Amino acid sequence: MIADVSSGHGSHVALDEPGANGNSIRRSYDLNGVTLAVAAAEERPAAFLDPILAPLSCATPSACDWIASMSATATIEPPSSGRQIFEGPLPEGLHSVMVKDGDERVLVVPGHFAMSFRRTARTTEIRFVPGKEGGLSGTAAFWMLDELLAAHGRHLLHGALLVDPATERSIAVFAPSGTGKTTTALALARAGFCLAGDDALVLDTGEDGFGLWAIPRKIKVHRKTAALLPWLVPILTDEWTSDEQAFELGALSSLVRIAAPRRRQVELVIALMPPNEKGHAVTAIAKPEALAAIACDNLRIAPDGVDADNAATLAAVARFIATTPVVALSVGPDPGSLSRALIGLS
Repeated sequence: MIADVSSGHGSHVALDEPGANGNSIRRSYDLNGVTLAVAAAEERPAAFLDPILAPLSCATPSACDWIASMSATATIEPPSSGRQIFEGPLPEGLHSVMVKDGDERVLVVPGHFAMSFRRTARTTEIRFVPGKEGGLSGTAAFWMLDELLAAHGRHLLHGALLVDPATERSIAVFAPSGTGKTTTALALARAGFCLAGDDALVLDTGEDGFGLWAIPRKIKVHRKTAALLPWLVPILTDEWTSDEQAFELGALSSLVRIAAPRRRQVELVIALMPPNEKGHAVTAIAKPEALAAIACDNLRIAPDGVDADNAATLAAVARFIATTPVVALSVGPDPGSLSRALIGLS
């Protein structure tokens, strides 16, 4: 399956389909210039990235930038070697441990699955217990994306992304989870912008400067968001899970315009401040203050400090903020009245 590997940011993994151990390339994705292939013996586990990457699926190339190879196993035990760099529950509630051993990082969810990241080989080896691989599509998938994007000088960030149809440039909204980011992004989309995503975006640097694109995962609408934006009613059901409903971005296409998940230059960064009861407030914000807010929500600190990838992300975000217009937005009691003019766009 892996015919040749070369090192460096420009390396590719040559593919030979079908592969060893009965695996074949069953899914391929073009992450705006970084190709990822998933090899598995069966269709179901191979599709674990579809919930977040399906719109980026592509025909399998002759060579790709990264390959995830999957195999079933009877059990997954806690790691017995390596330096621990993380331990704790994933947001999905599964207990996990990440260790580093040489150039390899291993994320282990005992009893469920293990992911081994080998950057020099541009591979992720995934072992899973059949019937318990569901958690792969959540945080673990984003950890893998973070690893392969970092290997290619790109940075996975937490934020919402809109596209200005007048300029075809991106507008990023940064805020911690639970502070109104999705509500604000939906309200701005209803005001005439195009919605690209509400949770995860990718920052890179090209010949044209900084660019952003959103991971096209499902959007989660909270009960509070639904109450503030009654125009969402046509797509809502009576089924709520933890006061949320999840929708494919396409399900919103009758209500707002949806942007294709492709890279675009950046027009504006919005640093979302806590909401207020008086009315929308758009104010200037010092670049160091904006950087601090974004970094606090995106920088992971291991027990022994900030690793090289996070340091590179911080440096990239600092350059990005320094060269991009930034405003602070505090949303008032009626998010539905947000407008293009309010955020300073004519």
